[in-house]
Amino acid sequence: ADIMKKGGKEQVIYFINKLKKNYKDTNKDGLKTCLTTIRLYCDNAAKNPTDTKFHKIKKENAAFKSRVAPFDGAIQLLVAVGFKDDGEFYAVKGCPDGFLCGQAIKFIDVLLSTL
Repeated sequence: ADIMKKGGKEQVIYFINKLKKNYKDTNKDGLKTCLTTIRLYCDNAAKNPTDTKFHKIKKENAAFKSRVAPFDGAIQLLVAVGFKDDGEFYAVKGCPDGFLCGQAIKFIDVLLSTL
């Protein structure tokens, strides 16, 4: 898709809007939980740039599988902020992008305030 050629901030906005469009009317509570969980992942990574335990999400984690994975656009949003598919995990390589994580948090907060 063309969106993958865009910059990180544009991808973040695109996938947050995709999630909103797909789920705000059909699964508002699930959407809130999904976005709140992604926000926490971003916040933890940005606030702990040297602690790698906050830089990876185990795909088999029960919370991830129920709160994030089922939502179309959620994993793409994580990838856009720097969590790349690494087999067993979605993981940030090196130092997390604090700017992108901050942008994601800002846009998620705006969206959550409208739900």
